[in-house]
Amino acid sequence: QIRVNDLARALNVQPPSVTKMVKRLAGKGFLKYERYGVILLTDAGREMGRYLLDRHNMLEEFLRFIGVQRRLLENVERIEHNLTPEATQCLFNLVDYLQQHPHIVAELILIRDSPPNQK
Repeated sequence: QIRVNDLARALNVQPPSVTKMVKRLAGKGFLKYERYGVILLTDAGREMGRYLLDRHNMLEEFLRFIGVQRRLLENVERIEHNLTPEATQCLFNLVDYLQQHPHIVAELILIRDSPPNQK
């Protein structure tokens, strides 16, 4: 649990900006909030937070698989805000499969790193 002013300080933003977002998230059922009170995550908020973290980690892993090295987190941020739920699920499935089959990842790395005329 946290208060608006503490969250604003931690995020380095103004309290009215935090209040606006907190009200929006509370309206969607992700938070419980009473004016001048503490902010609490609901079960739905915890579930959404877990999903967003899992999605972020999966996209980071996927970009590593395909060899993205520079500006990795910037690319993750750009992708995660533009993927449809269907595309996200397909990538979850692909990354899960690749994690279970490291020999395929090794082959992909060989292909990725070989000179263009040897592919």
